[in-house]
Amino acid sequence: MAGVRNEFIKEVPELPESSVVINYNEDNEVVSYTVVNKSQGNRPVLIFEPKEFEAYKAGSLSTRGLFLLSPQWSFDIGSAALYADEEKSLGYITDAVTSPEYIFTAITSTMGASAYLGRSSVVTVPKGVDVARSGDKVIHIGKVDDLKNVPQNQTILDELPDLGSPKANWKQNSSVLRKKIHEGYEIRDASKHRLNSSPDPTPLRPDRTVGQSFLGAERNLLKNKGLKPK
Repeated sequence: MAGVRNEFIKEVPELPESSVVINYNEDNEVVSYTVVNKSQGNRPVLIFEPKEFEAYKAGSLSTRGLFLLSPQWSFDIGSAALYADEEKSLGYITDAVTSPEYIFTAITSTMGASAYLGRSSVVTVPKGVDVARSGDKVIHIGKVDDLKNVPQNQTILDELPDLGSPKANWKQNSSVLRKKIHEGYEIRDASKHRLNSSPDPTPLRPDRTVGQSFLGAERNLLKNKGLKPK
């Protein structure tokens, strides 16, 4: 996972099990930290914004291990607490409580279905392990026509049912993409040949450009985290 500029730190005293890649933006500011697992050949496993990384680094080894098993909505709630004095805290809370995983957990917990949740958790972990072992932790973003040439399991299309409105669809889209980033997926752009300034018209917006589409928003989300898709 590459930023605009990266710095590899092999040994981090607080994280003996990991190395860290520091990601910088065009202004040479640190925008994120990628945690890589030494035992898996420096495979990226998690990515954090600066405040999130400091909290992660301060945790115990067992606490850090739980991060690999935690759902995305729990990351969002934790981030909301870290950024409680900043405007983006509300965005994290919104993403958490509108997450399908969170809604499912809330409903089933209310119904007292703890046994079912336990089975659900057991299913989630092997799935992540299978992906890691296959060496296939790659996700492509891009226009639908360009994604037709990409293996289906390397896109997030199956995780994006139509929710009926652009606003709801983007909340879903951004939440899933952030989840993949946190899980250490390499993000690639299947439409990198399409510049943000390229025309991307719709019947209602004949003057729309790629930069004004969901792809442009995905690219902007990655840029804000210091990532540059291949």
